[in-house]
Amino acid sequence: MKIKLQLSHLARLDQLLYMAVLLILISSSWSCTTMSLEGQDDPKGELRSLLDELENKNEAERYGEDARRRLAKLSAKYPQDVDIQFSNAVYAAQDGDTASASLHLDTLFRFQAVHPEGAILRAQLALKEGNLRFATRILEEQIRLVPDHSGLRETRASVHFFRAEYEPASKELEQAYKLGAPRWRVAFHQGLIAEAQGMPEVALELFEECIELNPDFKPAISRARALKRSSN
Repeated sequence: MKIKLQLSHLARLDQLLYMAVLLILISSSWSCTTMSLEGQDDPKGELRSLLDELENKNEAERYGEDARRRLAKLSAKYPQDVDIQFSNAVYAAQDGDTASASLHLDTLFRFQAVHPEGAILRAQLALKEGNLRFATRILEEQIRLVPDHSGLRETRASVHFFRAEYEPASKELEQAYKLGAPRWRVAFHQGLIAEAQGMPEVALELFEECIELNPDFKPAISRARALKRSSN
């Protein structure tokens, strides 16, 4: 199963969460093996089995009450497993339960200080609540620990964006691109910055670049269409 993490941080949070929860399950550097010995517990195997099952359901069932209940049972069974805590946080955030999502992330960080994806989600939740100071702090802590993580840089760019600090936001995006962030996503975010700065022509060029590289990315298509209409 080929899965990619999409962190389009200035787009809607609910477009991204399910992909984020699966990132750790395909990582080649799990903290422990996914193979269980006979008679031993296998938290990551149980989590992967559950998420594989949920992936084949429709959206309502995938993110519904039963999914959260089953994830909560795994959390109670394996409270120290950071992947399970992160998965619970993602599903809680998808359900709009920010308090539960934050609680699971706080638990995660008690057991594993370095977790960029957890920090990104925690910062996104803080941004959603308007708590820019907390979002900045958690991102800066993780960047000190994992300075080469492009997603952290992209998320910090979004904090600068919400503060109308457009030059620092652009610099963070440039750094994220150097660290491996896909060009289509960086172009989209740069387009948002150009649009906010009152440069619609530049913004349109960036959105069109994004569409050329990722023709199915609807937020860029929508922004480009709106700019073309406003220029007529």
